Amino acid sequence: MKKNFIILLLSFVIILLSVVIFFRHIDKPGKDEINTKKEVPIITSKDTSNPSRFDKTTSPSGKNLHNPDQQKDIKIAVFPSISNTFGYDILIDNNPYIHQPNIPGLQGNDGFKTKDQAMQIAELVAKKIRNNEIPPSVSIEELKKYGIIK
Repeated sequence: MKKNFIILLLSFVIILLSVVIFFRHIDKPGKDEINTKKEVPIITSKDTSNPSRFDKTTSPSGKNLHNPDQQKDIKIAVFPSISNTFGYDILIDNNPYIHQPNIPGLQGNDGFKTKDQAMQIAELVAKKIRNNEIPPSVSIEELKKYGIIK
């Protein structure tokens, strides 16, 4: 009786370990899957690494905030999107942080009508990141203010 119980227990442990190992490796990309994303040509890019441009370090309530992105290298890249529109990427320390092919906060997939519009909103988002406004969302009022929508 004890032998059967031990064999059953060992079988259970082996099966459990097999399942854990299987699911642990299922989410990790293999060597062939890494960097398969199609490269998008950068039309315009901007380095926003000068932290003095974005120096807000307090919350709306006036409390000091620890901002891990304050001194990081933030870059903006504007790229062509669908239907002859434009989107933007925000990179922090050369790592992709935001890929925005369409106008944030609006329904649909269309991007910005001009490169300048995409750059304006990308600069606004970069400023919000520097100011520790996470997530750096864009409101309808801000889109109106910048002339993106009426």
